[in-house]
Amino acid sequence: MMAELSTHIRHVLLYEFESGHSAAEAYRNLCRVFGSESPSVRSVYSWFERFRSGNRSPEDEPRSGRPTTISLDELRIWRSSIYTKVCVILLLLLAVPDPQWTMHCDFLEWLKSSVSDSHSN
Repeated sequence: MMAELSTHIRHVLLYEFESGHSAAEAYRNLCRVFGSESPSVRSVYSWFERFRSGNRSPEDEPRSGRPTTISLDELRIWRSSIYTKVCVILLLLLAVPDPQWTMHCDFLEWLKSSVSDSHSN
């Protein structure tokens, strides 16, 4: 709902800009109509600056950085790879001989699944 309102407000901001209103006038109009749901003065001025620069799209620009969503399958794969790396690092730090690694990793896998099962109940 909030994202939908933000989209409507941005369209209203574009309308205000195209109507020749100042950012201050647009802010007052938004406050009168949307009350506490209105964007900040700074946000209104930022959108007006963007419109003045020629970008009339009311949509947000894509952001750089980490993705906002991840699938459960991707998360499971990531968790599994992290688990394996942590297991190997621990075995190296503890100076566990190579032949015993499989046994220890199997035990840690069993322990991890036991803890996961107890938290899911």
